[in-house]
Amino acid sequence: MVDAAFLDSRVLAVLEEGRQAIAIRELADESVDVAGGTMSYAGPGVWANQVCGIGLHGPISDADLDRIVEFYDARDEPGEIELAAHADASCFRGLATRGFYCKEIESVFAIDGQRHVVETPTLDRLADLGLEMSRITARGDAAQDFVEVGTRGSHTTGKPANPAERKLLHRVIAHPRTAAWLVRFEGEICGVTAMECAGEVACLFATTVTPKFRCRGIQRALIEARLRHGLDEGCRYVCMHSAAGLATERNARRTSMELCYSKAVLTRVRPS
Repeated sequence: MVDAAFLDSRVLAVLEEGRQAIAIRELADESVDVAGGTMSYAGPGVWANQVCGIGLHGPISDADLDRIVEFYDARDEPGEIELAAHADASCFRGLATRGFYCKEIESVFAIDGQRHVVETPTLDRLADLGLEMSRITARGDAAQDFVEVGTRGSHTTGKPANPAERKLLHRVIAHPRTAAWLVRFEGEICGVTAMECAGEVACLFATTVTPKFRCRGIQRALIEARLRHGLDEGCRYVCMHSAAGLATERNARRTSMELCYSKAVLTRVRPS
């Protein structure tokens, strides 16, 4: 086992929150730098309407907090703010006075490739499960299949996906630092997965396993495969975000990733 005391959670938080802020800025329709991070907008009701990376380099001013409120009010969105545990306390105090509350807590798990020899039976596990991972590009039917699974596969309502959400996922696939894969079992698409490699840090995201194929160990196999890919690409840290109690959290622990830091996801009820 790895001694978690040697994994500097603040170092990783600065790297990972910075990576996320830059990536969302590049994906969104609009983005503005604020308080060491970014606030972004990518269409009605989508996940990229968020503020991230703020408060990690010192106190945040009232003027910057007011800019955040004004930015999302002008776009008729409540705005969502992700605050790492290492963010300056002024962020939490100032946002509370502006009507923001904690929607959920996320955990960020990570492996430090310089301290941890990752010996995962990646190919054996994929083969044992009968899985094939196919790297895709932003063009052609494969990208359409990825978006279809990624926007519908985790939902049970049957409602059409938000067009802005579909557009955003196409942009994720096309992003120059994204690697994305279709996952097949006996020729049938059973899931999708992706990650970003950005210098020292890589992040695993966008995994959906379709309902028919869940509870077979597929998510764990995909975590292991992407861990290996990130380390092979020269990233020192490979990380993954999860809300509490999800299979993602359990599988992170099973693949020797360590809980590195937590972050609060804040939102607000806009005045009518």
